[in-house]
Amino acid sequence: MFSELNPVYRKEEIGNCIIKSSKFIENKQRKDGSWFVVLVCCCLFGTWGICFTYGTFFAVKGLAAAGRTYENSSSIRKACNFILSKQLSTGGWGETYLSSETEF
Repeated sequence: MFSELNPVYRKEEIGNCIIKSSKFIENKQRKDGSWFVVLVCCCLFGTWGICFTYGTFFAVKGLAAAGRTYENSSSIRKACNFILSKQLSTGGWGETYLSSETEF
């Protein structure tokens, strides 16, 4: 979005940052198509968001902001398959804080 408002300002630097950031996100994707982020802060482990659904949503949002689409990104296609595979017959997603992994 910034590049759309200021297309010439530090164009190469911003472009390189977007490419590196996208690759970072893609490299963190799990084999099942999801993303799960564990933060380490002040020697405490915790999760970002509450579950795989949130992590996957925000990863896809980041990739979409970088120009990735369902058509041009295998990561987004895998993420969509993951999300759809978790939908319940009721239409909901069924994840709670209990879906989070525990790290000791």
